[in-house]
Amino acid sequence: MNEKQRIIKDAIYYTASSYICQLLGVVTSVLIKWFLGPSLTGIWTTLQVVLRYSIWSHLGILPAAAREIPYFRGKGDEYEASNIRDLSFCFSLIMSCIAGIAIFTWTMINGDKFPHHVIFGIRMISLIVIATSVYNFYLVALGGYKNFSFLSKLTVFNALMTLILVVILVPRFNIYGLYFATLFNALLSIAYAVIHTRYKIRFKIEWKKIIALLKIGIPLIFGGFVFTIFMSIDKIMIVKMLGAEKLGFYTIAIMGVTYAYALPTNLSIVMFPRFQERFSLNDSVEDIKKYFLDLMLVMLCILPTLLGVLYFIVPVMVHYVLPKFTPGITSFKILIIGCFFLSFSPVNSNFLVTLNKQLKLAGITIIAIFLNILLNYYFIKVKKLGIEGAAIGTFVGYFSYFVVLNLYSMTHFMKIVDTLLFLLKPFIVFIYFVASIALLEFTLNIHQVLVDGLVKSVLITIIMLPILIWGNKRFGFFGHFKDAFIMRFKSGKA
Repeated sequence: MNEKQRIIKDAIYYTASSYICQLLGVVTSVLIKWFLGPSLTGIWTTLQVVLRYSIWSHLGILPAAAREIPYFRGKGDEYEASNIRDLSFCFSLIMSCIAGIAIFTWTMINGDKFPHHVIFGIRMISLIVIATSVYNFYLVALGGYKNFSFLSKLTVFNALMTLILVVILVPRFNIYGLYFATLFNALLSIAYAVIHTRYKIRFKIEWKKIIALLKIGIPLIFGGFVFTIFMSIDKIMIVKMLGAEKLGFYTIAIMGVTYAYALPTNLSIVMFPRFQERFSLNDSVEDIKKYFLDLMLVMLCILPTLLGVLYFIVPVMVHYVLPKFTPGITSFKILIIGCFFLSFSPVNSNFLVTLNKQLKLAGITIIAIFLNILLNYYFIKVKKLGIEGAAIGTFVGYFSYFVVLNLYSMTHFMKIVDTLLFLLKPFIVFIYFVASIALLEFTLNIHQVLVDGLVKSVLITIIMLPILIWGNKRFGFFGHFKDAFIMRFKSGKA
C-alpha cells in the first residue's frame, strides 16, 4: 500500500468513526436529558465544566507529544519518540492526580455547603479527571504512531460504551448512575487501549525534556483556546444582544458548521503526523509544501459538493424534525457557505505548527477575533439584521481569516505573486459554487419540501461534478476510495 492509499484509508476510517461518535453522542445526550430531567441535567452540565477545565492539567504536554512523536519517528529515532511518549504519559498522569486531589480537597472543605449528590459528583469528577487524562494520552499516542485504524475503533468503542452504560445505570441510579457510567466508560476504554497497544511505558521524569515539551505545548494550548473564542464570537454576541431564544434558532447554523467542519478537521488530524515525519527529514519547508498545496486542492474539490448537499438537506430535516427552529434556516444557509473558507484553516494550522509558528498562528486568530466582534456588532446592532446579521458578520470573518492565514502560510515558500495566483483557484471555485446555489434557489421552486431538498441536492452534486472529476484526474481519490474499501473487505474486517 502506497502513501496515498494509506492516507485515504486512514481518512475514511477516522472520518466515519467521527460521524458515528457524533450520532451516538446525540442519542446519549437525549437519553441523559430524558432520564435526569432539567434540574439534574443542569447539575451534570455544570460538573462537566469542571471536568473540561481540569483535563487541561497536562499544560500542553500531550499536544506537544502529538507533534514530536511523529517528528522523531520521521528521523528514524524510535527511542526518542518512545521517550517522549513515556514522559508525556508520566507528566500528564502526575498533573491529573494533582488536579484530582485538589478537587477532592475542595469538597472536604466545602462539603456542607452543597447537596450530597453534588458533592459526590465532584468527588467522582476527581477520579474521572485522572482516567480521562490516561484515555487522552492513548488518543495522542495512537495519532502520533499513525494507528488510525485502531484509533477509530477506540473512539467508537468509547462512544458506544457511554451509551450502553447510560442506558443500564442512569434509569436505576439516577445522576449517581451517570457518575459511575462516565468513570467506568473511561476505565473500559483505557483497558481496551492497553490490551491492543501494549506500549511498554517506562515511568520516568526528565525535567529538561519536559520543559522543552511544555515550551511547544503551552503555545499550542493557547492557540486552541484562542481559536475556540474565534468560533464562539457569534454565539456570544447573539446571546448578549438578541437573547437566548435567538441563539436557540441560530443553533441550526452552528450544527451545520459543526458537521461541515468535521471533514477538514478529521483529514487534518490524519495528515498532522505525516507533516511532522516529512518535515523531520531535512527540517525544510520544501519537504512539506507539496502536502500543504495538495491538501488545499483536495479540500477545494470536495468542499463544494459537501456544503451544497448540506445547504439543501438540512432545511428539510429542520422542517420535519425541528419545525420550531425554522427561523434559523436563513442564518444556516449564510454560514454554511462561509464554511467554505473556514474549512481551509486546519490545513494552515498543520503547516504552521509544523514550522513551530503556533504563536504567530494564535496572533492571526486574535486579530480575527477582534474583526469578528466588530463585524457582528455592525450587522446585528447597526444594520439590525438579527441572527442573519451575525451569520453575515461571521461569514466575512471566515473569509478574512482565510485570506490572511493563507497569505502568511504560503509566503514561506512562494513569492507573493505566485501566492495570489494560487489563491485565485479557491476564489473561482467559490464563485462557481455560490452561482450554482443561487441558480437552484431562484429558478427551481418545488412546493413539496422533501422533494425540493432531494432534487436540489442531486442537482448541486451534478453541477459540482466537473470539479470532482478534475480532482480525481489529478489525485485519483475515487480509485483510492475503492481500493481502501476492497482491501477492508478482503481483510475480513468490514
